[in-house]
Amino acid sequence: MPKLTAQFVRDLPLSDAGQVLVIDDALPGFGVRVGALSKSYFAEGRVKGRTRRVTLGRADTITLNEARKLAMKALAEMADGKDRNAELKLQRAKLITLGQAVKGWLSDPCRQPGAGI
Repeated sequence: MPKLTAQFVRDLPLSDAGQVLVIDDALPGFGVRVGALSKSYFAEGRVKGRTRRVTLGRADTITLNEARKLAMKALAEMADGKDRNAELKLQRAKLITLGQAVKGWLSDPCRQPGAGI
């Protein structure tokens, strides 16, 4: 595995099919995921015995140094037992769905026929 540099990441060709993971030698658990359309930095570690991979950002929007800092933070959190993916899943579950919003809007007494609007 190579040490990731900005030039190396920039020169990586996009994948023809699927994804290719390139892991950094300098920081284990940090790497770049190359897909058919884009490249993204990620951090991968174990949380409570399970492997978790967290996307840090697209390679065209954040620099390699920023991604390394984010990876060190994410890897430290994983070492402490924090699972970002599980937290995101809980946050998404708490959000109201469009169907629920429409149902609530339609059940508003002011929206009923003959309500005098």
